Amino acid sequence: MDKLPLKIHVISQVRLDRIAGGAEFFISQLPKFFSEVEYTFPSKESGSSAEYLRAKEAWNIFYGRKENMDCDAILTLGLGGWAAPKDLPIPRVNVFQGNWFGFRDHCYNPLQKSWWAITLRKIRYEKLSGRNAINIAPSHFIGAILKREGMGNINVVHNTPNVKTVAKPESTEKKVIFVGRATREKGFGIFVKTAILNPDIQFTAVLFGKNTVKNLPKNIQLLHDLPHHEMGEIYSQADVLLFPSRFEGNSYTVLEAFASGLPVIGTPVGLFPELRDFPGIMVNEWKAQRFSSALKEVRREKYSPADFLQMNFSPETVKAEWGNALRDLL
Repeated sequence: MDKLPLKIHVISQVRLDRIAGGAEFFISQLPKFFSEVEYTFPSKESGSSAEYLRAKEAWNIFYGRKENMDCDAILTLGLGGWAAPKDLPIPRVNVFQGNWFGFRDHCYNPLQKSWWAITLRKIRYEKLSGRNAINIAPSHFIGAILKREGMGNINVVHNTPNVKTVAKPESTEKKVIFVGRATREKGFGIFVKTAILNPDIQFTAVLFGKNTVKNLPKNIQLLHDLPHHEMGEIYSQADVLLFPSRFEGNSYTVLEAFASGLPVIGTPVGLFPELRDFPGIMVNEWKAQRFSSALKEVRREKYSPADFLQMNFSPETVKAEWGNALRDLL
């Protein structure tokens, strides 16, 4: 696959020394699509939990080297673009892998602290990040949210998994898997209740983060913070991904499941609202009984998830989306 003839410099508040989510996967794969990609990250010692402070540090490092300005475009992530000057002489691309607008409105309500914390602290920076930029959404779902919030110049560029890191199902003992954080936002409680409703089925949860989980049913196996290169084996032991998330930008996990030959039971967020005839079922209510019924139905059907992925999210397809988004720079 020929690469797009552009030199991209990524200024990122998230580092790539430990891949943890969709944003990291997204920017780590940019060298597939562009002829030259360089990165500036905050220092490893940066301990701030505030994204905008890490982003400010990365921008300061970038400005400290004049040769960094020799590029066709600067790519920033989410609210990491807020520190960009209005008169930046280089075109800027801002990727909203998710967004705080959608996270707030899909996971919380005004009676909760988190709703106000996001509204008062995060969203101001996010709106500033989208100014004077080509804004990239990883799904039409996110693109619609950005548009409602007054963002302009929005283009959709999907993610694509590195299929070398995943495996086809081979194990005779099939399990239902969950991959994510043990939080309400990710629908972990729905996963647990679905397991309780199906005591004869084995479930595995691959958890990331510091959440403590107790009093789980015996048919749930917990795995914590696995290196990404070990996920292929986990996918190979499963036959369904249960993904009851309340908010997603795209979801790299879903694409990896498809690449591994797994159907997915998902919800109307992220990729799912735009998918047609995908290998799995979309559940429109966050009720365990609905997910339990969907699980039984999915296990009776025959799907071709890897073929679906190749037709819809291949590297060639994503490259074409990048080309369309950056057509004025080419």
